[in-house]
Amino acid sequence: MKVRPGSLDPTFLRVLGLGVATALMTLSHGIVSPVLPLYAQSFGVSLSLVGLLVAGFGIARLLANLPAGILAGRLGRRRVLFFGSVVSTLGGLFSGLATTFEQLVAARMLSGVGSALFITSALTYVADVSTPATRGRYMSVYQSCFLLGITLGPVPGGLLADWLGLRAPFFAIGAASAAAALWVFFNVPES
Repeated sequence: MKVRPGSLDPTFLRVLGLGVATALMTLSHGIVSPVLPLYAQSFGVSLSLVGLLVAGFGIARLLANLPAGILAGRLGRRRVLFFGSVVSTLGGLFSGLATTFEQLVAARMLSGVGSALFITSALTYVADVSTPATRGRYMSVYQSCFLLGITLGPVPGGLLADWLGLRAPFFAIGAASAAAALWVFFNVPES
């Protein structure tokens, strides 16, 4: 599609809109990074179990990636983006409410599933709306938004923990994921 000089490419704006939701979703990775080991140790577990907790998110995301792609193909990218952000919201809230280490591991794994649903659908979305000529640019915009969320999260996460306790960053990631869900619902059209 040709874009008139001086106007913005509408497809670029769609990718940028998806990038806003992605930055909100990946903010959760950054927000919990300074506190996750401390929060886990507050349950009285060993460092090796802290490692299991950190790995649990990634394991769940890895196992959910293929089904996420299948769901995005069957149900539509937008629907799976929304569902993934809702699942991540629940994972964040359940992490903050956990009263046992096992509950925390399960909640973080739920967050990993939500992340897989969202990120896999988002990448598919960008591939759908781009052409071979625009794909590199659109993917780089998307990836920049992805990394923006991760990069901006650690300082607020540490501050929240200092001010409100180790559970606070997990409630914040629930709120960020909920904001992503609302953004997708109101601003991201189906690819």
